[in-house]
Amino acid sequence: MLRRAGAVGVRLRTREEAEELAGLLERLAAEYRETHHGAPHPTPCLCHTCLVTPA
Repeated sequence: MLRRAGAVGVRLRTREEAEELAGLLERLAAEYRETHHGAPHPTPCLCHTCLVTPA
């Protein structure tokens, strides 16, 4: 999380900030999945389901 955030210019100073951001992103992802469950996934999709399901 810290490396990815740093790559896009987000500066996280503490582990707590990183955990807070990770929690926010997970909540947003869950909300998106619930409201857009019928939408096609992008290519390549990096969601958990697509990453663990064989093609």
